[in-house]
Amino acid sequence: MHTTKLLFTVRYYEPDRRRDVDNLMAGAAMVVLDALQNHGIMKGDGQKYVTSVNTSVDTDRHRPRVEVDITSEG
Repeated sequence: MHTTKLLFTVRYYEPDRRRDVDNLMAGAAMVVLDALQNHGIMKGDGQKYVTSVNTSVDTDRHRPRVEVDITSEG
C-alpha cells in the first residue's frame, strides 16, 4: 500500500460523445480513487496522499475503457 503522495492521470475512452465531459470527469475520478483505496492500492484519497488528478476524455467505439497511470511523488 502506498503512503507517499501520488499523482494520477485518468483517461476515459467513451464509445461516443453523448455524455458531458464535465459530468464524466467529476464523477468518474471520484469512483476511480475510491476503488483504489477500497482495494488497498493506496491508503487514502485526500490531499495528504493525492497531489494531482489529471483527466482526459477521448472516443473509442470498439474498446471503451478507463486507463489510470499512478506516479509516486518523491
